[in-house]
Amino acid sequence: MLADRRFFVTLAKAGSLARTARVLGVSRSTVMRRLDALEAQLGITLVHRVGKRLALTQAGERYARGLESVFEELDRVEQDLHETVGQLVGTLRLALPFLGASRFLTPFLSAFQLAHPDVVLEIELARDVRRLEVGTFDVAMQYGTRANPDLKAQRLYHEELILCAAPAYLKEVGTPHAPQALLEHRAIMLRDLDGRAVPWRWPDGRRVEVPKAVAFTNSVVVAFELMLEGVGVARVPRLLAAEALAGRTVLLVTHDPGEAARLGQSIVVMTEHGLTHCEPPHAPAPRSVDDLETLETQGALLRLLREGTA
Repeated sequence: MLADRRFFVTLAKAGSLARTARVLGVSRSTVMRRLDALEAQLGITLVHRVGKRLALTQAGERYARGLESVFEELDRVEQDLHETVGQLVGTLRLALPFLGASRFLTPFLSAFQLAHPDVVLEIELARDVRRLEVGTFDVAMQYGTRANPDLKAQRLYHEELILCAAPAYLKEVGTPHAPQALLEHRAIMLRDLDGRAVPWRWPDGRRVEVPKAVAFTNSVVVAFELMLEGVGVARVPRLLAAEALAGRTVLLVTHDPGEAARLGQSIVVMTEHGLTHCEPPHAPAPRSVDDLETLETQGALLRLLREGTA
């Protein structure tokens, strides 16, 4: 159908059957058949035959001008498509949890937008992913494991929550040296998407008996900042804690080689045979769990542990 219309635009510019035939590389009889078929399809006379030349009717002139404008726009659109092949263009709609993921994602979102300047980011916080309607957003993120069954989900990373307190707070209240001592402290509690208090847990999953709560929030960033101000003890992501501890010396005792490889700047393995130093990865902490150097260091630590218990 489009080919027939392009044929007519060519014929209108050429002005004769012979010239149209030469331009298209076909016979004059073929040009005549195509013209007759188009006029029959439209039910309109487009051309008057005047000897060897063609004269467009008034309807034919109007039709040719209209088609020429249409094909110019179509050619422009197709050219734009070819120029943007491999490029990302349009709007990316993101739904991020208000709990604080936006703080960690901002560097990645910035890098993405700078790499793809024709993409407009639409970012909205405080949306419950489980209640999102399909088609409302392109990408949605949430903490936890409960997802909307209508959406396709994939785990991006695992983040561990740890108990933290500010030095000034510990100087005031004292440093707990046993789990039971936590009951003498003040707690800053997180609430989940349903408004329930998120329990404190040990690495093995056992619940920690929580002391008296003095603040509740659904934002890990707010909980973290309250903790820094000395309000109480908070359970926050390691990434946030790593920010506050940047440039400071921290002794972290862990049984997890992966954790040591990801966070350690100086790593020492303690076994019944004594202390053994292990070279940490060169990248600054916290490191990605799938970083090659991090995985290699984790493997080296596992070998040292096996050798130390042999």
